[in-house]
Amino acid sequence: MIGLFALILLVPAAAYAAHAIYLRPQRGLLLLALLTPFQGMIIFLPKIPFIAGWKEALVLYTLAATFISPHRPARRGIRVPWWPALVILIVFGSIAGLIAYGVIGVIAIKVSFFYTLLLVILWRMPFEAGDRDRLVSIVLGVGAVNAVYGLAQQGLGADRLVEMGYRYNQEVRTAGGGLLRSFGTFNQPFPYAFFLMMTLLLVGAVALAQPHRLRSKVFACLVPILIAGMAVAVVRAAFVGLVVGVLVLGVVRYRWMLKALLAAAVIAVPAVLVLVPPSTLTTFSSSDSLETRADGWEYAANTIVAHPFGSGLGASGSAAAKLAFSTLQIPPNVAVRIDGALAFAVGIPYQPDNYYIKILIELGPIGLWLFIMILVSALATTIHLGRNTPSRAESSFAFGTAAAVAAAMTASFAATYFEIFPMDVYFWLLLGACGSIPLIRRGTGVTGPSSVDAAHRPPEMQRQ
Repeated sequence: MIGLFALILLVPAAAYAAHAIYLRPQRGLLLLALLTPFQGMIIFLPKIPFIAGWKEALVLYTLAATFISPHRPARRGIRVPWWPALVILIVFGSIAGLIAYGVIGVIAIKVSFFYTLLLVILWRMPFEAGDRDRLVSIVLGVGAVNAVYGLAQQGLGADRLVEMGYRYNQEVRTAGGGLLRSFGTFNQPFPYAFFLMMTLLLVGAVALAQPHRLRSKVFACLVPILIAGMAVAVVRAAFVGLVVGVLVLGVVRYRWMLKALLAAAVIAVPAVLVLVPPSTLTTFSSSDSLETRADGWEYAANTIVAHPFGSGLGASGSAAAKLAFSTLQIPPNVAVRIDGALAFAVGIPYQPDNYYIKILIELGPIGLWLFIMILVSALATTIHLGRNTPSRAESSFAFGTAAAVAAAMTASFAATYFEIFPMDVYFWLLLGACGSIPLIRRGTGVTGPSSVDAAHRPPEMQRQ
């Protein structure tokens, strides 16, 4: 009954949103950022065909709105110098997917590249400073809700969550020793933990640049809750990514963070050993997951040698799972994290838990080279933007994006990060939003009046 009532309310809300997006398409991307983390809650709505495709429909509608909207931005274009490599990767991957799987290869193409359309939308309708500021507020708000809900899930327990409508081995999962892995409003622990990781890095960077804002003070109070919420997901890659992101911020902007990180490690390690139950520590330090991955990587290595130009887009990962579920009628709740040889023997696609290996399997060394070039260039571009924009707020947004990119690059060693919804959405959205930040004009030291904040220039610019 609650789900039906919510669905009835969605109709006028959707109509209002469609009109608002028509008037200003950037609102469509902000709405996408707000709603995608709640995709996991869709199971509580009535079973209506195609309702799960709302996010794709929103992206396509927003793209169409950029052509018909009466709003005309003062300028168009975004700063993404790595776009040629992305275009080549999309073309190369699409051809490989269609050759390997025919028409159904479109599923793999959609999973891998659909949300790069956000860059096209932002190229036509770039974000303004206010849009980026609203995006930071959205990330903090959604992150806070998820952290609190994730901690509450520990109190509810697995059985109660199943009674509420969640499902074992899909949303509800446990780690070694029966420890529940919180998932918040997402459908799995991985996107939940990675989203909180990104929240801490992006909002943290902006908050440090604007310490007197109310949002920054709220964030400071929420940091322990965000970290605790991330911990109960039991996703070690999220913590490693967070540390790498903090290191990037420390190197490019806040040197004191390097000393703080070292001090935190010295204090936190003994505290964790004393306060955290041994069963929980055993879960975090267990090598079973690594051994499972290693077995699969060995099989992947043999596959790469046998197919040096790749086995085609959709040969592994989430795209392959969707192909298998649709063509082989494999139930979605079948566990797919098993070693590669057994997976293919029973018709279940191999999940490499490493995005770089996934690219190697599907597109070979050429695809991996293109992908790494995109990531490295994106990281360098965001750092360059942070150092060469006059607004302190815009500079911190760029540095926060750089930290999030570095964290994603790190997490990709232990997860197919760019296939985990909505982290793929946020990755391209943040890069596009960052690419719309104006730079200082050479020889003038200023940009347009809407983006200049001379009173809050980064220290390196004040010295120029």
